[in-house]
Amino acid sequence: PLFFIFSLNKAVFLDIIWGFLILGSFSYIVAKKQNNSPLKAVLEHSIMLGFVITITYYVGIIIQKLFMS
Repeated sequence: PLFFIFSLNKAVFLDIIWGFLILGSFSYIVAKKQNNSPLKAVLEHSIMLGFVITITYYVGIIIQKLFMS
């Protein structure tokens, strides 16, 4: 829904930041409850989220080139 308020590029950027914040918060809470290292859990999940975002971006570019040419 942020794209109703902001431009598309800004909304995507804010949604990515929002996703990192939510994932980091939940990872921290769960790690603390399970007596695990919160730093390790947050880093692990943030790195995975970074990979997912990167892969999704490049798959989108490939799909765009296939169907827009």
